[in-house]
Amino acid sequence: MKWHWVNDDLQNESMWLSHAIPDSLYTAIMENLHSRGFYHYGTKEIDGTLSFDLPGMCSMNREYRQVEVDGLTIEIPCTDWEYIYDKLLARKERDDANLPYYKLHGFNRCIVLTPDQRDEMLKQMLAQMVEVNAQREIENRAWNEAKANMPGAVVADGPKDAQAALARAKAEGKRTTLLVGKRPVKDDIGEA
Repeated sequence: MKWHWVNDDLQNESMWLSHAIPDSLYTAIMENLHSRGFYHYGTKEIDGTLSFDLPGMCSMNREYRQVEVDGLTIEIPCTDWEYIYDKLLARKERDDANLPYYKLHGFNRCIVLTPDQRDEMLKQMLAQMVEVNAQREIENRAWNEAKANMPGAVVADGPKDAQAALARAKAEGKRTTLLVGKRPVKDDIGEA
């Protein structure tokens, strides 16, 4: 199937996300976007892989896994996989021009899926979940260890722990240069 990449030509001057749209939904989705004021765009055919992740801190050397949906390869970082799966599973079906579809929003992009495409993506993601979660654990442990060993780092589990950790460092006369949130791992909190 042909997939369209519709992007905002105004880039940072607009609130619109770029959209990956299957050919079967292209006209209906574009009419919907136009009805909501989205006119400044460029469109091209997606050729290859679409990277899909969440906003937040960028981590180098992240492992990605892929799903293939009607000719579109979607790659997702292992650290975002389960969250994206849960979000897609919880999405409510939309309907424009009697064409049902789902929208999944990520960082600066949105994937539009037919119900069958959504089901296929969920099936493929679930099939890889055990392997992906194991990789996520490895990456989260490495993140926590690397950040804990940085000079001046204060590693905290949340806002209250962060305040306490900063107060302890100040009382000890230590200069803190970095506040890092721990990523959950099963040893730390029982069940991540």
